[in-house]
Amino acid sequence: MIFRLILVLSILLLSACGMSNPFDDNIPYKTRFDDGLSFFEEAKYVKASQQFNIIVERASHTDLGDDALFFLAESYFLNKDYEKAYSYWAEDAVIRNINLTWGESLTLEDAKKSNEDFLKVFDLVGIDEIGYPDYIEYDWRDSKSVLSWWMYKFVRKSDGKEIEVPVHHSIDFNDEGKISGSFSYWNQSLLD
Repeated sequence: MIFRLILVLSILLLSACGMSNPFDDNIPYKTRFDDGLSFFEEAKYVKASQQFNIIVERASHTDLGDDALFFLAESYFLNKDYEKAYSYWAEDAVIRNINLTWGESLTLEDAKKSNEDFLKVFDLVGIDEIGYPDYIEYDWRDSKSVLSWWMYKFVRKSDGKEIEVPVHHSIDFNDEGKISGSFSYWNQSLLD
């Protein structure tokens, strides 16, 4: 009896070794990124975050690494792991959006509070990519930015109304690979 149990367990362990390992170092980063995007689009945020996290850890300061960092933070946010999502932002990040008075900005703490208040009124039910993120390095101030286009999907809690809001983000990264700033564009009146 024990021999059969050991034999069955050995076969299971050996056969499991032939399965693809999500942490396999031989998977090219671009393939891993594409897999992460697929998981992200299927709302499988934990699996998406696993793929993006590997890229961030092993290929930071690359075009793909900075794109992956953005998606990693979004995956955590959509999975409602807000503190983990915010951990990818620099403490001194400057956050701007087109709906603020020109020249006004938010600190990370201000943005956390604003998001907390917003999520009391709306449920974030999805984010769809509507334009592939572009990583750009500028000579001016040695800037590293990701430009991206999204369709945010909300449900207003008071009446169940489904709302889609197209959003453009310009996200900046510091030399440590943290998000140091953002400027976002969307039509605030769509939420009314």
